[in-house]
Amino acid sequence: MNEFGGLKRSYYMDPQPLNHFEWHLYEYEINKCDACALYRLELKLVDGKKSAKGKSANDTVADLQK
Repeated sequence: MNEFGGLKRSYYMDPQPLNHFEWHLYEYEINKCDACALYRLELKLVDGKKSAKGKSANDTVADLQK
């Protein structure tokens, strides 16, 4: 990526999947190419000891809006 002179951005995706997974979106902007970017969506298995950042399946939309 450095050879193209670009930027890397990381986005936390919300809502997160349930259980012990989380995902992140990575954007790689390429400066030497007009209006070009690469995207990578990464799904990770997180340690069971750490709490996942996503909401539980029992939360309804009304509960989340409170």
